[in-house]
Formats: sequence, C-alpha cells, structure tokens
Amino acid sequence: MDTEKIFKSTQEQAVAAWTGYLNQIRIERLFEALSQQDLNLQNAMKSINGTLKIVHKLIQSNRGGEKGLHGFIAEISEVGIGNARENIKGNPNIYEWINDNSPSDLLRGTTEIQQKFYISGGDFSLGAIAKHLRKYPDYLSNGSKYQIPKDQYENIKKLYQLSEKEAYKTLSNSGDGLTINQWKKVHNFFENNKDISFDDLEPSLLDYDEVQKGVIDKTIAQEKEHLKDIDKQRRNKAFDDNKSTLEEAGKATAISAAVEGTSAFVICIIKKIKSGKNIKDFTNEDWEEIAKETGVGTVKGGVRGASIYAVTSAVMSKAPSFYDAGICKEALVTYNKTASTTANAVVTASFGFAEQVCKFRKNEITELELLENSQIVCLDASVSALSSLIGQIAIPVPVLGAVIGNAVGTMMYKIAKDNFNKKEQAIIKQYYDDLIQVDNMLDEKYKQFVFDLSKSFEEFLTILGNAFSPDINVALEGSIQLAKACGVDESEILDTKEKAMAYFLD
Repeated sequence: MDTEKIFKSTQEQAVAAWTGYLNQIRIERLFEALSQQDLNLQNAMKSINGTLKIVHKLIQSNRGGEKGLHGFIAEISEVGIGNARENIKGNPNIYEWINDNSPSDLLRGTTEIQQKFYISGGDFSLGAIAKHLRKYPDYLSNGSKYQIPKDQYENIKKLYQLSEKEAYKTLSNSGDGLTINQWKKVHNFFENNKDISFDDLEPSLLDYDEVQKGVIDKTIAQEKEHLKDIDKQRRNKAFDDNKSTLEEAGKATAISAAVEGTSAFVICIIKKIKSGKNIKDFTNEDWEEIAKETGVGTVKGGVRGASIYAVTSAVMSKAPSFYDAGICKEALVTYNKTASTTANAVVTASFGFAEQVCKFRKNEITELELLENSQIVCLDASVSALSSLIGQIAIPVPVLGAVIGNAVGTMMYKIAKDNFNKKEQAIIKQYYDDLIQVDNMLDEKYKQFVFDLSKSFEEFLTILGNAFSPDINVALEGSIQLAKACGVDESEILDTKEKAMAYFLD
C-alpha cells in the first residue's frame, strides 16, 4: 500500500471535514435559533388567539354596557397583545389582567396600571384620570401608571410641549386638528393636579378606535400580521448572524495551509530518511528541496482551504429554502458534509490534472497517457470523496461503477473546460462524450435491473404474507412456497403430512 498516498488523502479529507465543520456549527446555531423562533411564534399566537376568545365573551355578555364595554376590551387586549409581543421575542408573559374592581386594571411586572379610555369631554381621558386620582390620592406613590389610548397620548404630548405663544400661533380655535381649547385643558389639568406629571402617563398599545366592539376583530387580525412581520425579521437576523465571514474564511485558509505545508514537510523528510540519510547529514540541496515541497504544500493547502470554504459557505445560502421546505437540520448538515467532500475532491483533482497537462505540454507523456493518468487522478479523488461519505448518504451498489465513472468524466471535463487550451479540451471533450454514451447504456440496464428486482421483491412479499397468514391452510402452503423461494432442497421441505409427522415424532 502507498502509505504516503493514504496519508495525504487522509490529511486532505481532514481539512475538508474541518472546513465543513465550521459550517456545521453555524447550521446548528441557525436551526437552534429557528426552532426557538417556532416556539416563540406558537406562544405569541396562542396568546393573541386566547385574547380574541375572551373579547368575544365580553361582547356576548355586553360587560360594562354600551359605554363601558370598550374599556374592558381595551384591558384584555393590552394584556394579550403585550404578552404576544414579548412571546414573539422569546420572553415570558409580563402582563396580567387584575379584573377585580381594585384601583388598578393591569399589572406589568411589578408596575400597577389604571387604564382610561374616554372620548367624552374632549380632554383625552384626563378628566377620568383626575376623578380616579381624587378617589385614590396615593395611587402614584408606588410607581403606578395611568394608561390612555396611544393616539390620545400623542396628542397630549404635542399640546403639553407647546408654549402658550406657539399654541395661539399654530392651533385653531375650532374645526379639524388640535385646538386652543384642548391645549388649555391639557395645561389646566397639570396645573390643577400637582401630584401627577406627564411622566406618570403612558400610551396604550392601541388607539381608542381600535378597541371598539365592531373593530376589535380587525385590530387583532392586524396584530397577527404584525407579529408575523416581527417573526420574519428575527428569522432573517438568524440567517444573517450565521452567514460566512471573511474572518472565518481567513482562518480556514490559514489552517489548511499550515496543515498541508506541515504534512509536505514531514513527508519530504521521511523520504530523505528512507533513502538512507540522517537528518544531520542533509545537504543544502536537501533542505532547499524540503523548503520547496513545504512551500508548494502550503500554497496548495491555502487554495484548498479557501476553495472548500467558498463552496461549503454556499450551503448556508440554501438554509432558508431547506427550512421553508420543512427539511430537518440533519439533512442540511449532510448536505454540508457532501459539499465539503466534493469541493475537496475537485481541488485535489485539479492539482493532479494540472500536473499531467504540464507533462503533456513538455512532451513527457502521450495523449493516451494524459487521458489514463488524468482518469487515475480524478478516480482517486472521486473514490476518496465517495469513501468519506459512507454513512452519510446511500450509494446504490448496482450502479456504483457508473457513479464513479460519471464522476471521473465530469470532473475531468469541467476542470479541462475551465483551465486548459483548445487541444487539451478537445481530447477531454471526446473522452467525456464517449463516457456519456456508455453511461446512457448503463442507465437503461440499471432501470431494467430495478424493474426486475422490484417485480421479484413484490412476488416475494406475497409469498411471505401467505406464510404468516392467520389461516393455517394458507400459511402452510405459503411456508412451502417461501422455503422453495429461499432455495431449500425440496426433500427437506415438510410439504406432506407424512413428512411433518416423521420430522416431529421420529
């Protein structure tokens, strides 16, 4: 056995496996993030669907009447939507509906919230807040909050930040938009209620109009789409976070160069020692040769590492389509391993093929030798690649020769097409065309073989089914046919009553 050849092949496959492993780590991280996001989306939708059920019950019972129903809808919607928006990011529920007529309506973590959704009076629910504060003067002392519709909060914020001069200059006395009268109500509220500041107010997740009984279904549907948008953004981020990087590519190139350069150095020294020289006796010429071989190995290793990384990195670009198609992580990992092995085979074959072409150009080998040697080079690479895939993919044994032959021919053709001159390309092209004809012939034979095999297997299953039939007579006849199909000598088959009695009683 060629120990050096085996050593080099093993080292090359190790580089390919390690480079593929870099991608495998990213694949595992990616699918872990995507699996977690599946759970996040499931929890978010569970929260939002549960909210809609409670809302429908509130509407059916008409809780709060025509004037107060929307307030209860607002409370439960705040809880459900708020929790769903946390769930979609992987966080636990933070909102709780108190629902016991206490001073607070909601609990967010440890913060108590009193919600006010009023439109009467044109004061953006501030009148209702003032009334509640008179009833519970210490309500804000523990960090509690008053929550109002999001659109009302934005209007209060605009009016609160306007000076009197700016207000009279920019606001209307009546009609569309914010008015001077509303500006006065906002500023009077804070002047007359010294115990509350603007910071004690906060916006709801929803506008006033969005919590009305005739609109809430549409509001929840829109929220579902919003959650799906967040979900998509998080998945896209997971894909972006696990893309290949220049830094990682540099690492793969450097390590591959170092491994292959070191291997070349060791192999060259071993050759010298096997030739009868001691290291102490190496001449300058010997060290120059060692340095040259090491340099070539280092360059090859760098090219191999960079090439394999470039090819296998493309695997990650397939991850979204793999995931959307419902293909599991193991499939993508296997795909990645296949890509790294194939890439290594192509790189290895390219180096060997190029060496043969150089000899052909120097007239050191004939056209026939070019083809034969190139076939051997590509065959070595193909077999090495196929061997490294055992246990990862299934190779149909009946067409193993065709698989390898086609791989060799295709590899030779592609390398020649991209790298060599017209004369060399023509030689390889003719060989490739001949190989395709042979492959087509083998393909037809293989199809017939599979057809015959399937037919025989179908007949065998019928016999096997009869042999294990619950009907004893059918089972007896089936077992006889099964024995014959398995090649048992007819003299040993218990196909008569006399034979059976003799076998068990004699």
